[in-house]
Amino acid sequence: MRALAAAATAAVAACGVRSPEAPSPPAEIRIVGTERGPSSLRLVVIDEHGDRLAELMAPAATAARDHSAAFSPDGRWVAFVSTRGRGGDLEQTSLWIVPAAAGAQPHRLTTGDAVEMTPAWTPDGKALVIASSRDGTFDLWRIAVDLTAVPPRAGEPVRLTHGDGQELSPSIAPDGRIAYTALRLVEGTAISRIEVLAPDGAITQRTPGPFDSTPAWSPDGTTLAFASLHLRDGGKADQDIWLVDRSEPRVALDAPDTDESGPVWSRDGHWLFSTSTLWAVETPAEPAGPDAAAAKKRRKLFSAIVHVDLRERPRQVRMLVDRAGAVPRLAPALAPAHLDEPALRRNPEYRAELGRILRDAYRRTHSSPEGERSE
Repeated sequence: MRALAAAATAAVAACGVRSPEAPSPPAEIRIVGTERGPSSLRLVVIDEHGDRLAELMAPAATAARDHSAAFSPDGRWVAFVSTRGRGGDLEQTSLWIVPAAAGAQPHRLTTGDAVEMTPAWTPDGKALVIASSRDGTFDLWRIAVDLTAVPPRAGEPVRLTHGDGQELSPSIAPDGRIAYTALRLVEGTAISRIEVLAPDGAITQRTPGPFDSTPAWSPDGTTLAFASLHLRDGGKADQDIWLVDRSEPRVALDAPDTDESGPVWSRDGHWLFSTSTLWAVETPAEPAGPDAAAAKKRRKLFSAIVHVDLRERPRQVRMLVDRAGAVPRLAPALAPAHLDEPALRRNPEYRAELGRILRDAYRRTHSSPEGERSE
């Protein structure tokens, strides 16, 4: 897989994929994903096959990045972060909200120069917890939201964490506990682990690290899914999705050669979704010798939304694939609705489908006149 990925890097970059024509807006929105374009990110409504049904909202007037969608507990709203209204700055993000209906009008909730990230709804749907840099480093902040106002209004942000590092990617349990990624520098090395903030303000360490991130509470609040390294035979490692409750952490979504992050649970706790990323490793001609490893750079080759049925034995990692063409997608958001389970089970096995996508992209490039001239 790694060798094929390296050979197909230029192919995937050069080969665009056809964007399917959107059919009539869906009556019910169950899955929203972030679709990656040449210079933007947009939120799209997809079905359990992976087909794009509609764009969640109209494109911004200028290039923008909309991502990190999260459904409200009643499924009527989607919170997200966006570079809209930032004067073309694609790094600064604000918190936004939009009705869960294709083509709806979004509304901005926060202003200022801070970078807002990864919103999570409180169980009562009356507030959002975000990671924000509004005080210099990333901490967790709670923002009350009045959904009865037209348009919805945000209250004054309340700071929840004051750690000596950065707190990211919050997830809120039914009882109000907030799990998050705690990122710290230890002797110059970034170390991340999962911590939990209780409603009374007490903080406990939930995983030891050193590379644990993006926690997600199960619907019943008993289990945390999170991303962490998975050491393979021969010393190789990649990032997979793990589960931890009262027992030792265990792998839940196992996909060799790719990195998984951002787990998302279905409402019934039967399915676990994630973003999966395939990286291309690029090594410059210089330097050589002992500095060669440090000179290697990783470039994102392809990202996809994958899922597993936690009841299945052995578990099969499957991929949401748009039948109009392989579209890079990430960051799934699931509505509090019943999913089409037969459709999910018919999705292709991830590793085989990823290999097919890379081979097809490579063949298309090398059979084109441009590809022939480049050879």
